[in-house]
Amino acid sequence: MAFFQKKRKILLILSGIVLLLVITPYLFFQFYKKSIEQTLEKEIDESLTAVVTFDNLSFSIFHNFPNLTLTLQKVNVVGTEKFKDDTLAYAKEIDLELNLYKIIAKNTIELKSIALNEPLINILVLKSGEANYNIFISDTLQENKDTTSHSAISLERFIIKKGRINYQDQTTGMLIEMVDVDHIGKGDFTADIFDYSTDTKIQKFSFYDGNIKYFHQKKIAIDLIMEMNIKEKSFTFKENTFGVNHFVFGMHGRVAILPTGYDLNIVFASQEAAFKDILSLIPGVFMEDFKEITTEGMVAFNGFAKGKYVYGSPLLPIFHVEVIVKDAMFKVDSLSIPIKDIQFDLRVDNKTGDPDSTIFDLRTFHMNIDGDPVHGRCKVQGLQAMNIDTDILAEIDLRKLEDIYPIKALDVEGKINVELKAKGIYQSKQDKNGLVLQKIPLFHLTVALRDG
Repeated sequence: MAFFQKKRKILLILSGIVLLLVITPYLFFQFYKKSIEQTLEKEIDESLTAVVTFDNLSFSIFHNFPNLTLTLQKVNVVGTEKFKDDTLAYAKEIDLELNLYKIIAKNTIELKSIALNEPLINILVLKSGEANYNIFISDTLQENKDTTSHSAISLERFIIKKGRINYQDQTTGMLIEMVDVDHIGKGDFTADIFDYSTDTKIQKFSFYDGNIKYFHQKKIAIDLIMEMNIKEKSFTFKENTFGVNHFVFGMHGRVAILPTGYDLNIVFASQEAAFKDILSLIPGVFMEDFKEITTEGMVAFNGFAKGKYVYGSPLLPIFHVEVIVKDAMFKVDSLSIPIKDIQFDLRVDNKTGDPDSTIFDLRTFHMNIDGDPVHGRCKVQGLQAMNIDTDILAEIDLRKLEDIYPIKALDVEGKINVELKAKGIYQSKQDKNGLVLQKIPLFHLTVALRDG
């Protein structure tokens, strides 16, 4: 009996200690809540040129026990000067994980992790090259190294939940939109050089360059370990995979942030991918009538980009891209005829950095439509005045072509032979009356229709 009474007494003491550990921080932070809020506002004002507001501050010791979690609700970051009244960022909630021991014992605020819940981030670069994200006061980092400071950043995790990120660069016409972004990043942000590991999922990723839509609402998956050099503002890719829909590739190399741009030295390549993975990149508007597609064949994809990209400069990094398709086939479930023996060899080169020196070299293109061949090659150099060299030959039964891609309200039949050879300069300009042809290449075109 005495043993059970002693055991009960020990349990009561332990329960009391646990209760005391829970109640004491609660009472402490209820008492100092206003002081913490004022300290936080002071740190923001001393670190940022932007205007930052939030509706409410609350805390929890259970969310990231044994650390304290401060939650800021409806956080709004608004720019100043040229970006006055423009929202740089908004978040439904921001969770700040703080070292509880440092707050109580040493009167120091040490930040361990940041979680953004349903954030909206708008990044804007003006035609002048000025960016709205340059909101940090230049002396802030030096002041944070002062050992007498009552705040410190010892960040270990950075999290985004259901975020939306927009990037617009008016110097180039580039626009990036990301919807439903989930990101977990881990690393020792106290070090000048450290490895940052990330797991990122984007449900809808769009990338536009002027009027060109490179990607429209594609799914993105990134699993990455990257060395971050904070002093040099450089990032070196280590282990990684990047996925666009079902197409997966990796890269290595280095990216450095310049005062007015980027310095790139990266190499990228896919592991031997299936042809169906490339088809997953085709915009849905072209595939909406096709529910199921059977494919065969492999794709090789590799390339590099090297050099500086500077805002407002007409020059780009030099680059090289190869896309090679071997022995591919695809067939739409609702159609009887497959397209077989697809061969494709495309090289895109720019060796000078001048966009107008870009060479698009489709060295080989071949496919077979139920015994009817289509093959050719096409080389185009330049964007303003295009130097074209092409040779295309096709023998197609129009009835088979309609079986592959039906055209509503149009009934076609017969066999068509097409041969096109062209060599020379194509140049045009736009005026008030529309497109005006200035030069066209020498060409030879033969079209013959039988049994039509």
